[in-house]
Amino acid sequence: MSNLIIIGASGHGRVIADIARLYGYEEICFLDDNTEITSLGNYEVIGTTADIENVDGDFFVGIGDPKVRKNMMEKLEQNEKSIPILVHPSAVIGEDVTIEKGTVVMAGAVINPGTSIGQGVIINTSSSVDHDCKITDGISLTQSHYIEKLITKILSQIKQIPLKREEFKNLKKVVMIALAYTKTLQETKFQEKN
Repeated sequence: MSNLIIIGASGHGRVIADIARLYGYEEICFLDDNTEITSLGNYEVIGTTADIENVDGDFFVGIGDPKVRKNMMEKLEQNEKSIPILVHPSAVIGEDVTIEKGTVVMAGAVINPGTSIGQGVIINTSSSVDHDCKITDGISLTQSHYIEKLITKILSQIKQIPLKREEFKNLKKVVMIALAYTKTLQETKFQEKN
């Protein structure tokens, strides 16, 4: 397999490199606009994004920010660079799932049948995508997205359960606390990144 150049020498990029190594890439390096970074783990940073035109190989955007990821994907396409799909060997992919270029599916993720996943998507570790879903370009899914969706669905169904008024209030309170907890987890993850 050819070499892989990952744009973005950060924690996310390092996970991409690990998946790429398991996927069969033997030579992996990075481009990063922070010129103070010269390596990431065992991988060399060989230049900045200004060097895209001068480097040959497959390219992958290892940047979590969706706007930056989209811009880098467009730059790679303008330069007619090859952009693979990377899937960790422990991920479970159902039949007739479509996955577009620049998407990474991380360890332990499950994507059920009939799902279509766009370009530049991140399906994070242990995330689950149910059957017949459409995940559009640039989305980043985490395990907490599934939990939030489930809790929201439960909350919408509570009104259909024959409960006494006090039982309904207590159940609704528990569900709202769980929903607030998942939102707090997501906010914490966002703050940690910034």
